Amino acid sequence: MAEVRPFRALRYDPARADLALTIAPPYDIISPDEQAELYRRSSYNAVRIEYGEQFVGDNAANNRYTRAAADVAAWRREGVLLRD
Repeated sequence: MAEVRPFRALRYDPARADLALTIAPPYDIISPDEQAELYRRSSYNAVRIEYGEQFVGDNAANNRYTRAAADVAAWRREGVLLRD
């Protein structure tokens, strides 16, 4: 049987980021136009993590996944994301 254990989640600090501007739908239903709109809404929008932009020059060291990791790290340092 699988062992299920609790974990401390990351959450937005509502004093630092407006939740209405930071939430995003699941990545697999976001159109390119909607992705652009979500990017414009907030520099802390979840779309930057779950469905980041791709660029022609992306490579192993700089791509949507490495940028997402850098955003999460920065948001944690800035106090935008808090550990429960």
